[in-house]
Amino acid sequence: MLLAERAGAERAQLEESLRSAGMHVELVDNGRDAHTRAMSATLSATPFDVVLLAADMSEMSGYEAAGALRADGYDGPIVALTPEESDREACFSAGCDDFATKPIERGPLLALVARFLEKPYRPKL
Repeated sequence: MLLAERAGAERAQLEESLRSAGMHVELVDNGRDAHTRAMSATLSATPFDVVLLAADMSEMSGYEAAGALRADGYDGPIVALTPEESDREACFSAGCDDFATKPIERGPLLALVARFLEKPYRPKL
């Protein structure tokens, strides 16, 4: 899994949620690095299961990164992490497969990711 989010508390929380569910997470903090890393992994036959892109990153936004990935033939799942529900259309127009609205809670995030992994997420009680 590739998580593209600016460094800070929100990224740390997302990373912890994913790692605690047993997922391997690679981190980048801007859209340009997300594009480079996702394409490199794909070209080396080790694509990411899911790419999570924060909409509001430096150098290249999550939407710009998603569009660039799709333009370069990337066909893996891309999920946008957006600040507003109203960003729905922008997510899909950029080539994202789905989106989550910030602040992102652990359970819904893992359920969303699980859909792309074809594994049901069962929360621990």
